[in-house]
Amino acid sequence: MQFERRDIILVAGVVLLFIGLLPFIAPIYAIIVAVAAFFGIKWYSTKRQADILRDVGMGICAECGSIVTKKGCPQCDKHDANLPS
Repeated sequence: MQFERRDIILVAGVVLLFIGLLPFIAPIYAIIVAVAAFFGIKWYSTKRQADILRDVGMGICAECGSIVTKKGCPQCDKHDANLPS
């Protein structure tokens, strides 16, 4: 997990969560909850991003909507091969 620019928003949200928890629980527990929330959200978003990249592959074909591989679009290339020259 590396720090990205959009993590500034996450840090700001965690700080606000920490401040919001202070009236209800001890400060040390509020810190623990805030840190756990930061790493939990960071872990989940990293895992979700990896899942999306694995599912989508190199992209989605604009013509038919299928997943593009290194060889190209399997449906469009198959269709283009059947056309007479």
